[in-house]
Amino acid sequence: MKKKEVLIVTLMGIVTIAIILFGYKYSADRKEQLLLEGAQKNEQPAVQSSAEMDTSEAEKAAALEKTLQTFAENRGAASVVDYLQYIQYHNKQINVAFFGDIAEEASWAKTAMTDIQSAYALTMNLSYFSHSGESSAVYLNGGYSQPVAASNADVIFYVLPTKADQTADIARAQSTENIFKVYDEIKAASPNALIVLVTPPPAEAKMNVLNSRSLDYRDYATSLAEANQTYNVPFYDLHADTLQELENTGAAVSTIMDEAKLGLNESGATLFGTVFEKNLKTKTVNTTSGLYVEGEKPAMESIIKETVEENTVTQEPVYVEPVYEAPASSSESVYEAPTITAPAQDTTTYDTTATDSTTGTSGTTTGTTTGTTTQATTVVE
Repeated sequence: MKKKEVLIVTLMGIVTIAIILFGYKYSADRKEQLLLEGAQKNEQPAVQSSAEMDTSEAEKAAALEKTLQTFAENRGAASVVDYLQYIQYHNKQINVAFFGDIAEEASWAKTAMTDIQSAYALTMNLSYFSHSGESSAVYLNGGYSQPVAASNADVIFYVLPTKADQTADIARAQSTENIFKVYDEIKAASPNALIVLVTPPPAEAKMNVLNSRSLDYRDYATSLAEANQTYNVPFYDLHADTLQELENTGAAVSTIMDEAKLGLNESGATLFGTVFEKNLKTKTVNTTSGLYVEGEKPAMESIIKETVEENTVTQEPVYVEPVYEAPASSSESVYEAPTITAPAQDTTTYDTTATDSTTGTSGTTTGTTTGTTTQATTVVE
């Protein structure tokens, strides 16, 4: 009996071990099968994704080609995004500079350009030339245009110093002239750069604060916009567009201002950047002043013509001392004594007749003078 029990226990142990081994083998085989099936499933979508990617790339290439063709035909009224794609296509990268009344790496500018770069597969290098709080006169006299021109930027966003000009009490016409003179200086040094004028963000604390000319900073931006209707320079009035967005949503200006009400808070920077990005994509500007890889670039002239003042010089009369010239010897005058005519000789003939008598005496005398003749008769009794 004991032997039988031992045998049964032994057989059960063997069966148990066999079941365990079979289970391990089955598990391993099943795992391998599942891994293989998983790999096959993963491989199939990868092939599909690659095909979809190829189709997408082809579509993108076709779309870009169409965009570039349309851009080339309409450079006088094209978006800056189209111009950026044009630069990317020919130069493989884009240098973008921000210049003027803008903080170093301003979030509104950086965020907008990052979004554009991602959306259109662009390669960009950003640089900043910040001169916040300085007037246009300082820009001119300080030579601020030189460093930004030397940066070899393909696109320059020139944020205008309208607030500083209002504070400096510069005349509106003079402010406009200064700002466009700086534009001319940059353009002369970087003829292939596209320069876009940009009005600065709102500053609630400066609104309705007038200078001695009864102007606030918004009046200066208005003058620039009016002048640019003649000049046709690429121009983004982001200040006006941002205020319009606030009006459309019924929000107050204070909602986008920092505590000092001079700069933008976080939501303000987001809104201003969104408005900037919208302008980049949709606003058409004149891009003929930028790079031309093919075709003939139109001749560019300065916006502000230099006027040359003609000074009238009044010359004082100069006294010239007379020079004495001696008369020539051949023409010397000779003193001639006057000719005196002697009087004619007296040829008077006198005839005398006398009669004497004792009784009396009588006689007659007659005289004749040649020249002046005097005749006289004397009778003596």
